[in-house]
Amino acid sequence: MIPINTVNPADTEQTVMTLNGKKRNLHRNDFLKIADTRSMEITFAWEIIDRLKEYKSELIWKMEESYLADELKERLILLIEERINSI
Repeated sequence: MIPINTVNPADTEQTVMTLNGKKRNLHRNDFLKIADTRSMEITFAWEIIDRLKEYKSELIWKMEESYLADELKERLILLIEERINSI
């Protein structure tokens, strides 16, 4: 699956469904609030977020090594960096 933002940059939504009442500009606190409403231990939610941040370089490497067109690779890498940095 390819995020629609990479194919259609005019589409500003980050998700199909709302998360914490939002479809864009999602940040760490939005994910923590979702975890809280789902009765998830807050420390476990932090652990998941931190683990995702640890995988950032691996995700970027996988995009660089993929068979996607170079322009699409660049857009996906920017999207990965932008979204992981926002949390």
